[in-house]
Amino acid sequence: MDEAFMLKIQADLIDANIDTWTSVDDINAGEIFIDKYNQGIKDCDFFLIIISEDSNNSKWVKDELNRAYYLAVKEGKSIIPVLYNGISEENIPEQLQNRSFISFDKEYDSSIRKLKKSIHAIFKEKLE
Repeated sequence: MDEAFMLKIQADLIDANIDTWTSVDDINAGEIFIDKYNQGIKDCDFFLIIISEDSNNSKWVKDELNRAYYLAVKEGKSIIPVLYNGISEENIPEQLQNRSFISFDKEYDSSIRKLKKSIHAIFKEKLE
């Protein structure tokens, strides 16, 4: 399961003063999941997607990627693919194959630094 890895990245981003939104933390019991999900994607400045064997086999992840990709094209949002758990470039979903990615399969600390640098660059571009 990718949730523990996602939560670790989230904690590191929060420590770097980068706001995050996840369905795990930001959708409460009883709320309409798809409405909250769509709003979270619409409100974000960037969309980070963890690409793994589990995510590639998940209908929910495929649906959220399709929504995020639509918004990326329509509203100029950035999508950052994160490769995890031995996934190879050949297994990146088709709509993300033209985007650079960050692999977390070797050194976590250098990968999280690269991710933070990429996110800060996205925010810098938005301010200019």
